[in-house]
Amino acid sequence: MCRVSGISNGVLASFACGMSAQADNTAYLCGSEGYIAIPVPWKPPATAAEFIIARGTPPRMDGPVKTPAVPPRETIAISAGGDLYGIEADAFAAVVFDGAPPAISEADTIGNMTVLDELRRQIGLQFS
Repeated sequence: MCRVSGISNGVLASFACGMSAQADNTAYLCGSEGYIAIPVPWKPPATAAEFIIARGTPPRMDGPVKTPAVPPRETIAISAGGDLYGIEADAFAAVVFDGAPPAISEADTIGNMTVLDELRRQIGLQFS
């Protein structure tokens, strides 16, 4: 398990993985109001990919139960319109050949690399 903190916007991240560990392969984005669960984040199906929004609704023990304004748990299905790696390759080709703006900004790329560098530092991985 690696923890990355101290990022300028105050986000705290935890990351755990293993090559031989049994897991359900779900990615969770957790916040103070609930979480989003993405069951197959690495290569979701091109059509009817599902994710779950779960909102925190602690039960009341001292009075009538109120029905929340929004459902506490909601499953949403989306379709990407094609294979995600194919869409990514098409977007890259549009940047290279057509001058389209990149989908991921330079700042986001640098931020991602900063997090990856910190993960490698914490586990002692060095490239020669």
